[in-house]
Amino acid sequence: MKTETKGSSMTTAFKGRLRMVITIGVVVALGASLWAFVDSTDVPADLVSQQAVPPAVTLTASELDNASTFRPFSGSVPVVGYHDITDSETLDSITPEQFAAQMSMLDQAGFMTVTLAQVQALVMGEAVQLPANPILLTFDGGDLSTWVNADPVLAQHGYTGTVFVATSRLQTEIGSTYLNIDTLKKMIATGRWNVGGNTDLGDRTVATDTGEVPWMVNRLTINGHTETIDEWQQRVVADLTKNRDRLRTDLGVDPIAMSYPTPLNSLIDGDPELTPLLPALIGSQFTMGFRTGENPTSASDGSVVTSLQRVRGFGVNIDPIAFLGAIDESLPRPTPGAVEPTAWVMGGQGECLSSNDVLVIADEGYTSCRLQTATADQWTDVRTSAYIAGISPTSSASIRVRDSGNTRLEITVTDTKLIVERFVGDSHEELASTPINLAMTNGSTPILVEVRGTLLMVTVDDLPPLRVEVPAPTQPGAVSFAATTSGAGVITFTTLNIITFNQPDNATQ
Repeated sequence: MKTETKGSSMTTAFKGRLRMVITIGVVVALGASLWAFVDSTDVPADLVSQQAVPPAVTLTASELDNASTFRPFSGSVPVVGYHDITDSETLDSITPEQFAAQMSMLDQAGFMTVTLAQVQALVMGEAVQLPANPILLTFDGGDLSTWVNADPVLAQHGYTGTVFVATSRLQTEIGSTYLNIDTLKKMIATGRWNVGGNTDLGDRTVATDTGEVPWMVNRLTINGHTETIDEWQQRVVADLTKNRDRLRTDLGVDPIAMSYPTPLNSLIDGDPELTPLLPALIGSQFTMGFRTGENPTSASDGSVVTSLQRVRGFGVNIDPIAFLGAIDESLPRPTPGAVEPTAWVMGGQGECLSSNDVLVIADEGYTSCRLQTATADQWTDVRTSAYIAGISPTSSASIRVRDSGNTRLEITVTDTKLIVERFVGDSHEELASTPINLAMTNGSTPILVEVRGTLLMVTVDDLPPLRVEVPAPTQPGAVSFAATTSGAGVITFTTLNIITFNQPDNATQ
């Protein structure tokens, strides 16, 4: 009996303690769950940043018309280079809305994205199946906006991209403006992304005895010692090797390509003795190297595989029509509608002197030079570009399109202002103007003028394009150039290029 009583007493006590333990455990578990719930609102368990909603995009009638008339191509792949897709307004940024408009433009023009492996096979001369109008989209630096802002837009269009990662900036936590490892793994898992290198430290500048210099393309002078070329090569190869190996270790990818760091470490900004050696160093660690050049050409089986050119998706090419035009110009194909600008009809006080792609307007006063060809008076939609030299406070240059003699659109560049006017008979009206501060390039200023339908677009130097709605053409006309000079002033148009669209099929130049 005592034993049973003692046993019952022990069982009761045990049950009490058990209930207390269970109660404490439930409270702890609930507390932990509540903490986890509260904490997860700030730090997702997988450390993958939330994506933005893709911007709504409606292309204009002119943009849709431009896309619909884009000429199909094959046998080469234009490559587009981006950096960050943000509202930061830096030189190499583009807003999410602008990026979405560009992707819509590509989709409307019938472009299909390809992978790094497909481009590698092409440039190595191997058999590869490419879609019609293939294109490779690349993003430098490993900026977080590649995932947050660019990826949702790519997904909308069924497009893929390649992100080039500077591994010294590769993060393990959330909250940085750079991609972390978890987000990159998520990007790879979507099937939309290839990953390549962007050096480890090479995208930075470094303090030296001579000041801040780009790390990758200069011999460093530190504490009185200037690197030899051999020391520079060893440093660069070690950096490229670390970049490649970290991508293999941290992400499980085998990077076959890298991009030259931009914009500070482009070849233009480097030691001219070193930059010719860089492609070979890149080739020792990666199959392909991509750079952003001044005159990009699309990738083909004749390309230098460690110095593949890219079209900028930012800067002067942000506008959808300019963007598509830059891609078009990178393609190695004859340009229907290209005009040999050698025959001119002069009007005014001065002279029109020409040779190949150069036009010189000399003497004092106002002088116009009207292009003379068999079809010059039948053009409505044209694109013309040139470098203009000689602009000063007393001299200006003009490009005239749809010039029928009685009507025309005239674009005038002064040293402080860009003006767009419409002339009808003896009257004219200003359609748009914007102040400019010309940044001279070797004494000349680049200009691009394109008119299609009711849209006129003018780009001067690296300034944002000026878009002007113009009346629908009532009659075709020619392209002419003009200058207003004082004294013995001279205005020179060099690298002159004229392309016509929708030209009569039976016409000859």
